[in-house]
Amino acid sequence: MTLPVSLLRPLFPFFGRAPVAASAPYRCPRTAISFPTFAAAYATLVVRPSVHLHPRNVRDNPGAMKKKRRLGRGEGSGRGKTSGRGHKGWTSTHGKSRPIPGYEGGQSGILSAIPKLGFRSSDKQYLNRLSLDTLQHWIETGRLDASKKIGIRELVQSRCLKKVRDGVVLLARGGEFLTHQVHLEVTKCSENAKMFIEKCGGRVECVTHEKTVLQALVSPEKFAVLPVEAALTDSSRGLPKDIRTQKVREFLLASSPKPTSL
Repeated sequence: MTLPVSLLRPLFPFFGRAPVAASAPYRCPRTAISFPTFAAAYATLVVRPSVHLHPRNVRDNPGAMKKKRRLGRGEGSGRGKTSGRGHKGWTSTHGKSRPIPGYEGGQSGILSAIPKLGFRSSDKQYLNRLSLDTLQHWIETGRLDASKKIGIRELVQSRCLKKVRDGVVLLARGGEFLTHQVHLEVTKCSENAKMFIEKCGGRVECVTHEKTVLQALVSPEKFAVLPVEAALTDSSRGLPKDIRTQKVREFLLASSPKPTSL
């Protein structure tokens, strides 16, 4: 079908005229728009859609949604029996990943084959650090009472230390700001920290507790029967071994249930 020139000329003003070189674009006499070529003029036309959008034809683009593959639904489906995983082995029952990172099928892995250098002590202590400026701030804000003995339990209950693992070590940072006379009981103490405390008239006691005893000191409500070391009074610490043993016997006799008479 051939369209007459009279119908095409309103759409393409340069239709039927002599060709113009690409370097000198044609300027339409009626408008200020320049059309360099025929293809560029055609690209500027707005093509109206043949199908209008309405609720009945709203759908995803082709290929955007894929149907889920159904496994184990018979041999006719192509994914029956073993569901495409094959026979036996780790991947048939545990997915496609390795058991753990670094697993090499049972042989000695590269992490095991590389020699280890250095030394790691099995009985290393992890001590929480307590500085003197923190202690002074807690006393000034009223969270700790300097007139009473301050131990590990008081430090944890006042939230000066969040959690104690193996003990507390006292450091001398901010010792020049210490103005209160305090009596402390910690696991370890530096020489400078001890000097600052004694300069203000206080004293420090270094006591080492076992892990269970330390837990009983911090949270005695969690123990039905307190460990012996945690139940002893402060006056029994530092005594000779024979006198200390007698204190332990007295505590056990006092805490043991008395027999009832029939």
